[in-house]
This record gives sequence, C-alpha cells and structure tokens, in this order.
Amino acid sequence: MSSDSEPIIIDEWLWSDLSEENGKQNREEAFEFLECLYKKCDKIATIRGSKYEKKFFDLCKHTDNISRAIIRFYKGYILDNSEKYITINEEECDQLSEDISPKINIDDQYLIKLYFKLQCTIVTTDKRLLGTLKEHNIKCEDRDIFLPEYIKKYNK
Repeated sequence: MSSDSEPIIIDEWLWSDLSEENGKQNREEAFEFLECLYKKCDKIATIRGSKYEKKFFDLCKHTDNISRAIIRFYKGYILDNSEKYITINEEECDQLSEDISPKINIDDQYLIKLYFKLQCTIVTTDKRLLGTLKEHNIKCEDRDIFLPEYIKKYNK
C-alpha cells in the first residue's frame, strides 16, 4: 500500500448508484470506481453505523446476481480489508462548531465530523452540501466530476 494514500469520504450516493437507483451507467461507473480504489491502494473512511453503512446493508438485501456480486466484491476487497476501509466511532470525533452545524442536515453531519477527524476529501452528489463545504474551505468533490477523473487517472 502506498503511504501517501489518503482516505476518501464517500456518502450514500455510492449505494444508490450500485443498486441502480441512478441508472445502469452510474452503477457501472461506481463499480469501476471501487475496482480502481482497490487497485490504487486508496481507502474509504466512514463513521461506524452511519447512513453510508446502513445503505450498504440495505443493498445486501438485494437478491439479483449483479447486486450479490457487487456485495461480495465490496465485502471481500474493501469492507473486510483494514488497508481499504477505515471506520471511526462517532465519539472519537469532535462536535461541529456553531458556525457550520446549523447549515448541515443532521443526516450529513457525520461526514463533516469525519472530515475534521481525518482531513480528507468528501465526495458527494448533494449540491447544497457541496456549497456549504466549499464556503467553509472543506475539501470536497462532486461525484459526477470526481468519479470520471479518478477512473481516468487510474486507467492511464
């Protein structure tokens, strides 16, 4: 694993994409992202018990063959691999300051807490959240820009 690898904070769009809620192309792109993440030695970081993890377990209820294959890949190569998946207990994170807390939906606050703990990029599809993060100089990327660039960079 490369020591300069920085964790990436991903919100629930990954599971919406992988469950094909956002179309077949997004599903394929999201899975290609996971393959690249694994091969590049990058990591996903989240808060234990977060919405991100809950959406993964919701996907585990799907019984179609493609979903089952995605779940096996994610569990075997990322979730159960401490070099690929970092979970932090929310108690280990600081509370959000009064200047940002009211601007962030309660469901998304775990992302910001994790950011302040690890100082790594948040990737989201939430335009309002992206605006607030940029306003507070929090490293963030729009999923629709980040994913194609990430995949292209790996596949060079």
